Amino acid sequence: MCRAGKPALGPSRRGASARARGARRGRRVLASPLRRLVLARAFEGEGDTSRAIEVFRRVWDEPLGNEALRAEAASAIRRLEPGVSLPEAPPLER
Repeated sequence: MCRAGKPALGPSRRGASARARGARRGRRVLASPLRRLVLARAFEGEGDTSRAIEVFRRVWDEPLGNEALRAEAASAIRRLEPGVSLPEAPPLER
């Protein structure tokens, strides 16, 4: 446990957590869908569900042709927002 009473993060989670903090400060840190997915996972791991959902939705909306990323984002959105329905394709692909 760290001093704040939260579980200590491993090296990879610390990096994601730092990127998440940078994004919260308004810095343009991440752009690609894969990087957004990492950021969304970091927000989820830190307990910031609303921000995680926001970023997972961006991955789902703009996967840049990567079906696996879209599927993973959709799964996370459904897990974090039970009962939510997603269209078959994002708006840009309809």
